[in-house]
Parts: sequence; structure tokens; C-alpha cells
Amino acid sequence: MTPSSPLRLALSAAVSIAILVAVFLPSEIYVRNPMEFVSTAGQLIGILLGAALALALALAGPVLIPSSGWRSAYARLLAALFIGLWISGSFLVSDFGIQDGGSFDPARHAHSLAWHSVVFIWIVTAAFLVVTRWPRGFQTAIGIIAAGLLVLSAYHFYLASNDQDQSWTPVEPAEVSRFSQRGNLLIVLMDSFQSDALPEILADQSELGDALDGFTYYPDTLGVAPSTYLTMPAIHSGRQYNNLVTVSEFYDIGVKSGSFFNQLADQGYQVDLVNPITGECPEQTNVCHRQENLLLQLGEVTLSESLRLLDLGVFRVAPGLPKKWLFEGATGPLTRLAGTVSLSGLELRIFQGNKVLDLMAENLSADEGRPTARLVHLFNTHPPYMFDKNCRFTGVARKMDRLRMISQTKCGLAHFVQLLESLKTHEVYDNTMIVLTADTGVGNIYADDDLSSTFASQHGVTPGQRGRLIGGANPVLAIKYPGDRGAIRTVQLQAQLTDIPATVCATLADCQVERGLDLAQEPDQPRQRVYHYYQWKHEYWGMNHIPGLTRFVINGPLWKSGSWSRAIAANLPTRVVSLDFSAQDPPEVFGLGWGEVETNAQGVSKRWAVDRRAELDIPLPQSQDLRLRFQVMAPPSLDAQQMTVYLDGRPLGARAIEASLQHVTIPVPADMVTGPVSRLEFEFSQITTPDEGDSRRVSVSFFQLDVLVPGQDCTGSPPEADEASQSAADGSNTGGDALP
Repeated sequence: MTPSSPLRLALSAAVSIAILVAVFLPSEIYVRNPMEFVSTAGQLIGILLGAALALALALAGPVLIPSSGWRSAYARLLAALFIGLWISGSFLVSDFGIQDGGSFDPARHAHSLAWHSVVFIWIVTAAFLVVTRWPRGFQTAIGIIAAGLLVLSAYHFYLASNDQDQSWTPVEPAEVSRFSQRGNLLIVLMDSFQSDALPEILADQSELGDALDGFTYYPDTLGVAPSTYLTMPAIHSGRQYNNLVTVSEFYDIGVKSGSFFNQLADQGYQVDLVNPITGECPEQTNVCHRQENLLLQLGEVTLSESLRLLDLGVFRVAPGLPKKWLFEGATGPLTRLAGTVSLSGLELRIFQGNKVLDLMAENLSADEGRPTARLVHLFNTHPPYMFDKNCRFTGVARKMDRLRMISQTKCGLAHFVQLLESLKTHEVYDNTMIVLTADTGVGNIYADDDLSSTFASQHGVTPGQRGRLIGGANPVLAIKYPGDRGAIRTVQLQAQLTDIPATVCATLADCQVERGLDLAQEPDQPRQRVYHYYQWKHEYWGMNHIPGLTRFVINGPLWKSGSWSRAIAANLPTRVVSLDFSAQDPPEVFGLGWGEVETNAQGVSKRWAVDRRAELDIPLPQSQDLRLRFQVMAPPSLDAQQMTVYLDGRPLGARAIEASLQHVTIPVPADMVTGPVSRLEFEFSQITTPDEGDSRRVSVSFFQLDVLVPGQDCTGSPPEADEASQSAADGSNTGGDALP
């Protein structure tokens, strides 16, 4: 190199790294997640370019030191580092979930992170050797790549600037805090407020119960689905998803055009929504915005969202294992350095939820104007649990156990009570119908402790996925009807969130819906309720059906396991001869008890059984003896795992499962297959964590299931596990973007 060559190479590499980390990746994340940010592209660009300039100067600084003999080596290393970071941030990505403080669990991705680290080191080493041999050509190459990234960044921001949903629209607190002396509807939805948490909190703090003056509590309330997406249309219109239209079309039908709020607007109500899911609002609303628009000043939002985008750029390029060192939940290094909460995403909504209630209480006013109807959707009770027992926001996700669930829920309820007291002070409490509810319970499968319903445990439901299913399906529902006063009442009737529109419309007499029951009439007859179970993924939004949507029919109290029956999926395959526990399997065959598909670097897939029991619904050939051959393995920490297999509730046999890849075969007599679809249930003697650093609870990993009919060989010894299959037992990675 000539004397000036190290400087030119270092400057080129430093600018390229700055463009990648501080401009290109933030622009890509921003344009792909329009509902996560309220700042416009123009407001963000200035801060991001300033950060890019600072980063470029910091990286290039060492080569500006005169007479430094190591300048040439540093310039080559910086150029090689750019190639490694570019490949790491653009190609070596995995589906780490939403960066919400709870979804990214480094322990669950330990093996893929380690693999990324090794590949990154190899790439940087190879690039260093190449730039040493051909420095000028390498400098030209990284310049071309950086220019391409800059062009793509401009295109991303151009697309985002055309999205009207990303414009800042300030909302005056007084606008959503005005109540009418002529009558009001207030629905406060505290996300993931599990029903059985309410009596536990009131038993501990009776003053909160005293403040719920005139409320009627419905403990046996069934949700609709285990996430917000399918629940909100039910609260707006009483509709339940039928898996025959896209979810976006379902929102058009159930929220935009079909919400009972539209009818109330026609009757002269001022209709306001805070935090509409996916930005979908009823057609006739006065205010329909996120809480950021209500609470924060524009400068605060832009700065915090810029820091979050920069942090996520760092997260994307961080080579494997450093990801878990740089990030604490959703909080990245720049956010921590600024000493603030990450003011976007779920963390913000948890942090600000109680402030929304306080703001409404402080700005509340009453007049003789038109009546109001308001839905306020808050995340102050949603995991991750970030409030301590004194309701102080810690900014760090705390252990997900029932104690902390109750603690955070109690904080949210205390702020809700302050709003009630303000309504009483302004003398509009009596003429206001108030609904305290949630979209779901908790039922989190990755919790550190059992969060299932105490109602369920009192009815003999053991902790595990069945208990989590019931807890997650039991959101809180308490209603204060106009004019009601007195101690909170508990009414044991079989309610569902789909009853909210019918109950509201019957009480207010200003709207009508065809679905659901009027809970005010306290109908005590048994009813059949339906619950849809699934694991939500963002790509389902535009699909015409949700893969693996499981339909449960509940006859009786939802806390009793015997009340639940799993309906056979209508689109279940008519013939299944094998499953390889990959993404290619029909998802409808998998019932409760299964984890996600995990695929290792060699392409070998598996599923863990993540409970003491797991279910499969498969069509088995009738009128002939069969054999079921499984390729399975127990976790390394289990020495004596026992697997018992049942067919439609009758035992087929039991096998010992070792901590090495093996085949086990279970005979199925012809007279045991009595219908077109059979339910296989697997019961495991033990459950544990798969290895050190992995906090999940698992029983057995499944790699293959073959349904063998007479004439097929199933007696030979299992083939020796190849290296790929064996490595699948040791770890996994899943493909996809680092961010949804």
C-alpha cells in the first residue's frame, strides 16, 4: 500500500459500516414495521445520519494518528469487519421474535448464536486475507456495496414517507377525558389480565375491592383465542374467526364496518379508541390513535425511536453470541446509555399504560354534551413483568412467575381505581357503563413458573399445557351497569368475550347485535362455547387461513378439564403415512403439548414435546394391524424417560426412551382403530430442561413417525444416526428475519 492507501481504505470501510448499521438496517426495520413507529421518515433521517457520521469518525479515528505502524493492518481489519457485519446483518439472521423484552431468550438460541459466531470469524478471516492480497479491488467492492445500501435506504424511507399511518397526530388529553352527564360507555381492556388474579388481589387489598363499587364479576369468562389479533373483532362485533377469510378481511368485517361503536356514533355518541390493534378503527370514530400520540411530545418520540432503530441495527449485525451480551431483553446499548426506557414497542406500552389512566383521571371533565363511548386498550398488565411490588417500573424484564404477574396486575388495577374515583368526583360514575376486561389470560408456555388458573387447579387440573390453555383462555370480565352501587358481586354464569357487544347494546339501548348473550339478564342455562387455539405469527395477517388453528368446544365451567373437547380440524388430511416433524407436516394434526419446529444447520427438523402429554390427530388405516415407528430421543439430562402411548384414550404400550437417537415401535391391533381419525396421546414420566442454558421444559424430541401396514419392514435395527440427525438433538436454528 502507498502511505495514503490505509487512510482511504479505512475511511471507505468506516463509512460503509456506518451506513450499514446506522442507516440501511434501521431503514429496513422501519419500513417493515409501520405500526411500531409514529415518527415520520423525515424526522428520523437527521438523527440517523448524525449517528452514522459519529460512528464513521470513531472507526476511522485510529488511522488519523500520525506515524502509526499498525495503520495498514487496522485498515485491512476494518474492511474485513465490514464484510463480516454486512453478511451477519443481512444473511446470518434467525427468527428471534419481536424485541419486546420477553420474546428474545438467548438460551433458546444458544446453538444458532454460537454457529453464527463461528461463521462470522471465518468470514472476517477470509476477508482479511483477500484485502491483504488485493486492497484496491477490495476497497472498490465495499464502496459498491455501501452505495447499494445507501440507495436501498433512500428507497425504504421513500416508501415510508408515503405511508400516512406513520404521521404524528397529537391528541389532546382532554379530548379522551371528557364524559357526558347524559351517559357514557367506558371499556378498559388491560391486556393479559387473567381472571383469577382479580379475587386474589382483592383478598389482599380490600380497599381496591371497595372502589369497584357496583361491579359484577364474571369469573367463568371464556376468551376467543390466545392472542389479541382474533379477540378484538369479537369485542367489537361478537364475531369469531372461522378460518375462511384472511385475518385482515376479518378485521374489515368485525371492526371497521361491523363494530357496535359505529352504531353508537350514528346515535350521536363521541366514539374514541386508544391503541387500536394494527391501526384498524371503526369507520366512525372521533379519536383512534395509539397512546404515544396521547402521551409523548414529538421530540421525545423521535429521539427514542431513533435510539431503538439504532439498537436494532446493532442487534442485527452483532455476530451471534455478542447479541446476548449487548441486549437485556428489549433494551439495547444506546437506549441504556441514554438512560431512558425504549420508547417504542411493547416495552413502551407496558410502561405508559398506567400513565394513560392517570392522564384521563387528571384531565377528566363532565358536561352536558353528547354521550361518549370509549375503548382504551392498555398493556400495563401484559408480560414481560417490569413493575416491582411498589409499582416502580424497572425497565428490565423480571422473572415470569405468578407472584410477579399478580404484582404487575395489582399496579394496573390501582391506577384503574384512580380513574373510577375521578368519575365519582365529577358525578358521572352512576350514569357510566364501565367494562373492565382483557383479551386473554396469560398462559405463557415459556414462563419460569406455572401461571395457569387457580380456578383450574382447584378443579384438579395439573400444571402444564392444559393448565396454561385454561389460564390463557380466562380473561377478566367485570361490568358496572349504569346506576349500580354496592359491594362487588360475583355471578357464576358461563360468559364469553363475544357477549360484550350484546350486553352493551342491550344496556344502552342505542345499538343492536345478533351474536352473544346479554349478561345483565344473568342467563344461567348451560351453553356451548368455542375457543380457537393457535400460536400467532405475523405472516398470518394476510393469509386466508391460520395453519394449525385448533377448535375447542367447551361444555360446562371452563376451569374443568372435562368441559373441553378438541374438535377435529375440518381440513385434516385423509391419509398420513409419515410425519417428519418439520414445517412440511400438516399443522392440523398437532394438538396440545408440542413446541415449534426446530431445524438445525444440516436441515434436520424435530419438535420437542413440551409437556407431560402431547397429542396427535391422524387418520389411521382401519381393519388391519398396524405398527407405529417413532424416531425419538430424550433430553441428555434424563436417564430413564418413559413414554406411554394411548389411542383414543386406550393404552397401546410403553417404551423407555434414552438420551440418544433411537427407533421405538408400538403395535396397533386392528380392532383399536374405530374411526376415520384417531387421537394419539403420549404421556411422559419426566419433564426437564434440555441442556444447560436452555430454560425450556421438554420431555422427548420427535424426529420421525411412520405408519406401517402389514408387509412393511419394521423389525430391523434402527440405522445408525448420521451426523446431521445427531446434531439436531443438540441444537437448532430457525430461518427468517431477525425481526418480524
